[in-house]
Amino acid sequence: MKAVRSAAVTLALGAVIAVGASAPALAQQNNPFQCFSKYHVVVPDHIGKLRLPAGIYQIQTNSGTNFLSCSRAAYLFTGFLDDFDGVLPRPWKMEVAGPGNALFKRGRGQSFSAVYIGPASAGVPVSPTNGGGTHGTATCPGTFQVVHNDRIGRLNLPAGRYTITTLGGRLSCRASSRLFSRFLQDPDGRLSGGWVVLPASGEFVRGTSHYGFRVKPAS
Repeated sequence: MKAVRSAAVTLALGAVIAVGASAPALAQQNNPFQCFSKYHVVVPDHIGKLRLPAGIYQIQTNSGTNFLSCSRAAYLFTGFLDDFDGVLPRPWKMEVAGPGNALFKRGRGQSFSAVYIGPASAGVPVSPTNGGGTHGTATCPGTFQVVHNDRIGRLNLPAGRYTITTLGGRLSCRASSRLFSRFLQDPDGRLSGGWVVLPASGEFVRGTSHYGFRVKPAS
């Protein structure tokens, strides 16, 4: 999993109860090894079959003797959001309770939940110092159609629609789309111009910089 950018503030337990007692975030409410924080998903996204509306999420750790901090949970959640196909790295598994509501489990030990609270607002701050996070950059409007099953190096691209997200703020959506179309003509993954494909995240970056774009199957 690639390096991630994270950030949040601690939420009161009452804010969790407001989202409904059926949420997996409440499954281990009495566990003393818990923390609560906020996480901002800037643009609509998904992790596999889990749909994530843009807005503020409650992150709650549910660790037993193997403590999981809020900052670590936010780091993991960001990595899961960046993952290309939504297949979590072993031994992590995801249980979906509904849109914006899921429990992430690592065997019988560590686990954390993410539950959608509502749209972002000026009254819901997200701070990098208290273990939460922020995810999202410029997702391009519309989708890119891959007509046939294809691949670029080790990145398999089943036929279907893909979203394109620009990285680093230096590449337009139109340029990203043109590059993606060009890279599809290079199935061996040996891209020209210093471009490199990162199959785990579906990213195309130039050199060692985080400049380029990311593709992901549309939900």
